[in-house]
Amino acid sequence: MLHASVGSGLLLGRVGAVGSNFIDVPAAGWAPGDLSNAANPYYLRFRTGALAGRVLIVAATANTATRLFLSNDGTDLTRTGLQGGAQGDVFELVLADTLGSFFGSGSLQGGTSAAGDSVQVWNSDSWLTFYYNSANSRWQRDSDSVASPARNTFVLRPDRGLMITRNAAADFKCYVTGRVPEHAPAYWHLRPGVTLLSIGLPVDVTLGSLAVQTRATGWQVGANFATAGSDADLVRVWNGDSWLTFYYDTTNNRWQRYADAAQTNRNPFVISAGLPIFVHRLAASATATDSLVPLVLPYVLAP
Repeated sequence: MLHASVGSGLLLGRVGAVGSNFIDVPAAGWAPGDLSNAANPYYLRFRTGALAGRVLIVAATANTATRLFLSNDGTDLTRTGLQGGAQGDVFELVLADTLGSFFGSGSLQGGTSAAGDSVQVWNSDSWLTFYYNSANSRWQRDSDSVASPARNTFVLRPDRGLMITRNAAADFKCYVTGRVPEHAPAYWHLRPGVTLLSIGLPVDVTLGSLAVQTRATGWQVGANFATAGSDADLVRVWNGDSWLTFYYDTTNNRWQRYADAAQTNRNPFVISAGLPIFVHRLAASATATDSLVPLVLPYVLAP
């Protein structure tokens, strides 16, 4: 679900001009530094153009009344097809969730170590583990000391997944309010590398309908279930106990599980709403845009 835009100045508008890591919006009227405040982080979502559906976190560099700096994931924004001017691409600005704003101090079981409930966020090559330290009354990493800074403002990116380890006896029920996405998500991911992506949709999808092998540029397929783990791009889905690993098989033209000698058709495998997926890509990207995964929008909104 998408949150509503909140803040001062122009929150829904058109890009006026584009820099390598910023956009200019002449009539934005933003309060300088207001959108780059770590205590109240923002993200920007593009609604039209070549980057429609992509999310970028607003950078810590202080914004001006007309210029907004963005964490561009290492990609020069002038080379992504982003359009400026009178008919520039449309964007919206949204207040981002953080560990402190989303989970607060009491929704998960705190403690003096990560032996309580914990939240894990993938940082491109390993898990960052956070927990609410009830003695220090703040969110911390499991490796933090008393002298370490609080992690309350650590941003939970809307285009990424996270893992919650629940050690309390009661179930943890989480309700997220907002509006249904009206544009298919397009998420940046590492190439080569492993990225934990949000599906970004409030409905179930199947591997067959997700069809990332046709949507993501240069998707590497496999021809042999025994070697797919090393020569094919992979999708991993958590089933409650372990990660299930899938690849697109060119011999049978369908999704299958890696190392599955039965070679069962996995096109109907359901990825439940709200469940993230690991995407493992082998080949490096060649252009500024082929590190995007354009996901499916499996419904049509009523006018």
